[in-house]
Amino acid sequence: MSEKISTLLTALSSELDECRALSRETPLINPYQQLSYRLLKQMKMGDMPSEKIDELLAELSVQSFLNRGHRARVYLEETAAPKNRARLIKSFEAVSKGKKFTEFQALAGRALAGIVITGHPTFGFSREQYDILAGLMDGSLTQEQATGKFHNCKSRPDDGLTLNYEYEQSERALLNLQEAIAQLYAVVLEVARTAYPDDWRSLDLKLVTAASWVGFDVDGRDDITWMDSVKFRTRMAVRQCEVYLARWEDNRNVARMAALLAGYGV
Repeated sequence: MSEKISTLLTALSSELDECRALSRETPLINPYQQLSYRLLKQMKMGDMPSEKIDELLAELSVQSFLNRGHRARVYLEETAAPKNRARLIKSFEAVSKGKKFTEFQALAGRALAGIVITGHPTFGFSREQYDILAGLMDGSLTQEQATGKFHNCKSRPDDGLTLNYEYEQSERALLNLQEAIAQLYAVVLEVARTAYPDDWRSLDLKLVTAASWVGFDVDGRDDITWMDSVKFRTRMAVRQCEVYLARWEDNRNVARMAALLAGYGV
């Protein structure tokens, strides 16, 4: 932040405090509206040129973006996958301790949490900005790195916000969610295999439900036809089949490796 903009923000903050004090004396006064009147007066007198306003808005946009990433990271708490996996293992080991398999199954087969995500992106940021925000949330980007990237990327939503763009964004979110749940199930099975060596293969997991209200219906829009709805629903079904096939191949490869190692007496 330049010294000029820092000084301007300090001055505006002081003026906002004055406006807030006025609103306490006169409840009909809106402090933010009062500040806007003062800014308009400065602009008319030439004391607040448009270039300075543009620079001020650009700096406020950066700070707002960084604050959003910080709040999201605080909300998520730990984001390191190895640490979260270790915590999950420890938690489920504590749950299984002293319990029969049927008791563990009763817990693991129940929906303890439900996740519902908005299938439609808000289009508030560009694709690059969403990636920067994700980096702030998972800790892969520092605020300094994020600031540099933010200044160098497109500041407006992407062009061509079509239904296809919307589908790609929602698909990305849904596949990430599926992968997270799969990793959770892998942890539970790992704990169960140790705690219940004779029964763990029959474990029926639920724990988490996931849903999205994206439906590709016409929703009063004249740019979506019934054929579009059929096309995207079919595309999503095919993509899910591809996910299942990929997981099946991974399992087959693991089984082949295990058989190979067994053949060598490993």
